[in-house]
Amino acid sequence: MFAEIELIKKDGNIISSDLNAVLLPDGFVYASCRNITERKQAEEVLRQSKQKISEALEFNRKILETSSIGILTYKDSGQCTFANKAAGKVGGATVKQLLKQNFHEIPSWKKSGMYEPAIKALGTGIEQLLEVNVVSSFGKDVWLSLSFSSFLSESEQHLLVFTSDITERKQAESELIKAKEKAEESDRLKSAFLTNMSHEIRTPMNGILGFAELLKEPNLTINEQQDYIQTMQISGARMLKISQKFLQQQARQKKQE
Repeated sequence: MFAEIELIKKDGNIISSDLNAVLLPDGFVYASCRNITERKQAEEVLRQSKQKISEALEFNRKILETSSIGILTYKDSGQCTFANKAAGKVGGATVKQLLKQNFHEIPSWKKSGMYEPAIKALGTGIEQLLEVNVVSSFGKDVWLSLSFSSFLSESEQHLLVFTSDITERKQAESELIKAKEKAEESDRLKSAFLTNMSHEIRTPMNGILGFAELLKEPNLTINEQQDYIQTMQISGARMLKISQKFLQQQARQKKQE
């Protein structure tokens, strides 16, 4: 008979022991005990360590699966070994669809410029960061922020990918650039218009001032006075027309803005 039992020592301490008992032919029982307390303590430490490792792995798995950032891993050979829901959402796919992919064979990676940085990250171990516009294998047109890096697992190099959808940010940046270009064009047109206005106003103004000065001359004939006044009236009417043109231009720009 063999069993593991606990014994109480004289000092009150409890020890674990192997009990091995044999019934002899003469009816006597031969029994032996061996102190296995250290072994049992070591086994308990190992059990607790395994439990902690299992809990840590489960905790890490939940973090990866529930992360709002898309996370994927691929073997050096290209086969996808992990993908979370966020990665599927980014690419317009399910996790099962992503796990069937081999990144060496994904056309969108090569078309968008993702493939070369991924290979570089695998070969050098240096993280590669990029932003690309890509139409995924599942038909989703999206701007992606990507991080490629590598890690060693089971003696094989793996590719680690972090990805997130930045389409809204890119659209906002594009609209901001367009608004800036529109404002700059508006400023350029205003500047050109004001320069032209200044030139157009200067000519009739000089005419009015010049002929006003000539009217001060003595001994002018009535015909000369009338000619000067008529020229001043024409110049004044031209200035009024230019002023109206300026006001109309200002009104159009306000309406556009």
